[in-house]
Amino acid sequence: MTNFLLIFLSIIVVVFMATVLFGAPFVPTHQKQLKKLVKCLKLSKNDVLVDLGSGDGRVLNTFAPKINRAIGYEINPFLVFLSKIRCFKNKNISIKMTDFRLEKLPQDTTIIYIFYADTFKKSVLKLIKNHKKSLIVISYGFQFEELGAGKRKHGFWIYKT
Repeated sequence: MTNFLLIFLSIIVVVFMATVLFGAPFVPTHQKQLKKLVKCLKLSKNDVLVDLGSGDGRVLNTFAPKINRAIGYEINPFLVFLSKIRCFKNKNISIKMTDFRLEKLPQDTTIIYIFYADTFKKSVLKLIKNHKKSLIVISYGFQFEELGAGKRKHGFWIYKT
C-alpha cells in the first residue's frame, strides 16, 4: 500500500509540474473576493462565462447561480476531476480538459475570467479579437493594458471590449 501511495503522489506531482510547463501554476482565487466581485457585477441569465484555466471550479460555482452557463477550460486532469466533483450539482456548468489556446469561445460567451499571466497575453487577445460579441474580461490580480482602461474591484481588473 505504501508503494502505491508513493507512486500515486509522484504521478500527481509530475502532472502538476508538467501543467506548469504548458500553462500556469494552480493559484486559487480567494473565495471572499470572488463573492464580492459577483455581487458588484450586473449579471443576467443571458450571460455565459468562460473560465480560461478553471482550476478547482470555484469561479464556475460562484458565477453559475447568477448566469445562463459557466464553462471551464483546464489542462490539469486532477483539477478537472476535482472541479467536476465540486461542480456536479450545478447543471449549467461544463468543464473541458483542454488548453484554452486551442479553443474558440462559444458564440454566446459574454464574460471571460482569467488569472492573467504575461505568457497568455497574445492567446487571450486573439480569443477576444476573434469573438464577434462584446465581452467583459475579468483578470484576477493582473492588469491587461491592451484592453484599455479597466476598473479595479476587489483585486480584479474588469474590462469591456
